[in-house]
Amino acid sequence: MDRRRLAHFICWHAFLLSLVKQSYASGSGGIEEVRVAARGEARLECSVAGVAGPGGVTWRHNGKMAEAGLWDPATGRLLLSSARAAHAGLWQCEDPPSGLQSEPIRLVVLEAPSALYLVVEERRLDPGNEFIPVKEKMRLVVECVAEGGTPPEEARLLWEPAGGEPVTMAGGVAKSRYTIDSLQRHHHNSTLVCILHHPALQAPANASLRLDVQYAPSFEISRLPGFGIPLVESISVSLKCDVDANPSAKPVWQKDDGPAPVTQTEDGFLNFTAIRREDSGWYKCTARHPLGDFSSIRYFLNVQEEASEMDKQVTEQQEAAVEVEVGGNVQLQCPAGAAGCWGRLGSGGRMEPLGAGPTLSLDRVLYQEAGQYRCLDSRANSLDQWRTHTVHVTVIGGPQVFPLNGTVQTVTGRKAVLSVEFCANPPVTRALWLTQSRVIRPGQAHDRLFAHNLTEGSSEWCHKAGLTVSPVHASDQGEYSFLVRTPKGLAEATLLLNVSDEGGLQASTGSASKIPSLLLLTVIFLQLIKISSWL
Repeated sequence: MDRRRLAHFICWHAFLLSLVKQSYASGSGGIEEVRVAARGEARLECSVAGVAGPGGVTWRHNGKMAEAGLWDPATGRLLLSSARAAHAGLWQCEDPPSGLQSEPIRLVVLEAPSALYLVVEERRLDPGNEFIPVKEKMRLVVECVAEGGTPPEEARLLWEPAGGEPVTMAGGVAKSRYTIDSLQRHHHNSTLVCILHHPALQAPANASLRLDVQYAPSFEISRLPGFGIPLVESISVSLKCDVDANPSAKPVWQKDDGPAPVTQTEDGFLNFTAIRREDSGWYKCTARHPLGDFSSIRYFLNVQEEASEMDKQVTEQQEAAVEVEVGGNVQLQCPAGAAGCWGRLGSGGRMEPLGAGPTLSLDRVLYQEAGQYRCLDSRANSLDQWRTHTVHVTVIGGPQVFPLNGTVQTVTGRKAVLSVEFCANPPVTRALWLTQSRVIRPGQAHDRLFAHNLTEGSSEWCHKAGLTVSPVHASDQGEYSFLVRTPKGLAEATLLLNVSDEGGLQASTGSASKIPSLLLLTVIFLQLIKISSWL
């Protein structure tokens, strides 16, 4: 080859190398990625093999010279016949004489996670036993764990039902938590599933558990004829008790806290073939359960003497009575076959409409819902002959106190009134106001404090109490408590008095430090009770 042709070849070769370098420099900037399953075959092409010198190309793995023999000297192609996790990373081929390098190639070796399981209270659950025993109202935290797998950061953990915390990664382990703050009976037999998604899996994997929620009995009492229909001697009457509990509990009927007058069936029926006057009384359904002994609301079964034909023609008002525990449920029913409209006798004898019959459901009953309920039956021949079916609903239970103004804002020199309403059946035996440094009973006064006498509340079993501070000083700022006592326990409500000066600035007198804690107030209250021989 003459010198002229050699110079032309060298010039052309340098030109090609400059084009290749310019091409890589002006590329998209993204790194090519090749994905291969673990123990699968991976082939990486070398883009500079065609312009390399006589010595051929070499490969670098994560910046270090790769083991010889992994690539074809003629083509520069890298061949990994059984890719392993150690092969993952950046690969780059180069021409040592010229220093020309290809763009790096990221090799991703996909390997499925080795284990997926659930953890409860630091205990790994056995996949063969999906039931987990828990109790109603407890807090449940379930952790889903996926171990191993590459790349580990691509593991996704999802929950069914939807929820759970974001996935966290540590040491190649993916975790996610699912929390139920308060288990309820509707969670019983429900399934919680953790679903794992990973590119190495052909289909998502999952781990699951089923909740065995243990809950106390609840009772549903029904009657035939329905509640609200008067009962007369000699007719057939059935009382039915259904108990919802886990584990299941057997219903047992009682009358006046003693045995029932007729034999109970296995499915909870009391069947009176021909009911008598002496069958009248308070009936309730009881059940024994691993969580304790429980009973339903008490229901008064009122059996009337059989009326004469004349009495039946002139009787327009029929009455029944139901007793329900505060927070319980009860169903009232119009006479059989009557569409009827339900109403409640309000203040001043005014009837408050509640809706169409024949059934009226009262759920989570409050003291304020006690009173007379009436079903107006229009089956008579004329509008002037409407018949009234009255049900007296009595609510019993422990005391409850409701602040009427939880936070009172006032300024120094003015008057402030703190008010509560409290309800209880049996009635309250003692009531007290607890201030920062004094105990005051309704009707008493001390210095600038006056505790008003109790007044009627929103229902038969409710009353209102008030405490007036006049004139207000900056030192009056803080908490005030009202406590009541009944044979069924104590109840308390706390009210906050915020005091500002005339300029609108919050009072700051250090009085907060003078306010006893609620525990201390309770101790004072109990000591007063003891001293006064209340217990």
